[in-house]
Amino acid sequence: MGFFEEFFDLSTSASEVAVCCPFEHHTQTGIPYHETNPSAHVNTQDRVFHCKACGTGCNEVQFIEQTLGCNFIGAKKLLRCFNNDETLFQWQQDTALSEADLERICSFGISEEVAKELNARVS
Repeated sequence: MGFFEEFFDLSTSASEVAVCCPFEHHTQTGIPYHETNPSAHVNTQDRVFHCKACGTGCNEVQFIEQTLGCNFIGAKKLLRCFNNDETLFQWQQDTALSEADLERICSFGISEEVAKELNARVS
């Protein structure tokens, strides 16, 4: 599962899905609005988004950048999180923080308490 599936709450196995565009559109007189009828499509195989009304077209990383307002590197990191099939149970079972992990995490200004709560890992 990727960002598109989560963002648009896609539960279909179709490769091309109609969705409402999340970007602001404008009427002919310039009045901004958000659409209620789908004018966009997500291709879940090619991992691309395209809106026929506003013309926005982008890949999944660019879509994350535009919708969340983050930079390219941040969007790539977020996408990796969404492409992880690991369940919360697996994450919690596989996580054992060593003293070296905690030391390194704390060097980033993250408290030991927060690191343990998030089951943080250092790679």
